[in-house]
Amino acid sequence: QFHLPWRMMWYQFGPYEAYFNVGRYSDVIALVNANLNNGGTYVEETHFWQGQVYAAQGKISEARASFNRVIQANPLYTDAQEALAALDASS
Repeated sequence: QFHLPWRMMWYQFGPYEAYFNVGRYSDVIALVNANLNNGGTYVEETHFWQGQVYAAQGKISEARASFNRVIQANPLYTDAQEALAALDASS
């Protein structure tokens, strides 16, 4: 259980990257869920990091859906475009 200010993950994305880079995927997902449950549905980074975890876990259709939500919200989000292209290339 995380005890962070409810809007923290709307603006600070370092914890997502830090947890992801050390393989703490369940912590990334916990942060994603906390953000989604606290009004952060339209924060692109939330869906991006969710997609990164799904891709790392081999959940390709879930990852693709997450990256598509990012691009739908922000078509200029190049990291999501590249991640989606990488999924398509590996399929």
